[in-house]
Amino acid sequence: HFRNAFGGLWTDLSNATDVVDGKLSLGRIADAQAELLLAWIDQGFVILPGAVSEEAVDELNKDIEDIFDMRSDAEVYVESFENNTLRTSLIHKEHKTLRCKLLDLHSHLESARAAIFAPAIVDFLSLVFERPALAFQALSFRRASAQHVHQDSTYVRVSSPLELAASWIALEDVQPDSGELEYYVGRHRPEPYLFEGTKKWM
Repeated sequence: HFRNAFGGLWTDLSNATDVVDGKLSLGRIADAQAELLLAWIDQGFVILPGAVSEEAVDELNKDIEDIFDMRSDAEVYVESFENNTLRTSLIHKEHKTLRCKLLDLHSHLESARAAIFAPAIVDFLSLVFERPALAFQALSFRRASAQHVHQDSTYVRVSSPLELAASWIALEDVQPDSGELEYYVGRHRPEPYLFEGTKKWM
């Protein structure tokens, strides 16, 4: 059975670790893949060092700077807080100094698609989904969003609420207090927050 009333992926089944053992014994996955899957099941995340090459990161950073400096033809939308109001608008030069999110760069940039679909990321997500993964939303930052801790499945609406995964790609060296991703180990297991006691989504 699934640990959550809203279902999930096979890695969310109560016998998921047994499934990993079975896949390993049948030769469908390698030892290293089994270790990643067990970490995903237990902790809710995995770390794939160097999954995206430095060259791919450099290319994406260059394209992002071109967008902020208005040297790109891409019509990129931005989500930002201006005067304490959340706004979505076409990017303008002033956004470079604001804390904002560039929306869905993979719709505009080959460099963004190359990073999102880096082989190591695709290979792992293929293990989890057991089918090709679809990139349907992307957020890019020059500065960390400083967003409060939240459950992505509360805000990211998909037809099957818990059949989603997020990847975070660092576009600079990760150091303490550099705006790095924060994640609570094992917080993929608790019951979801329900709006009005019944609704999964905001």
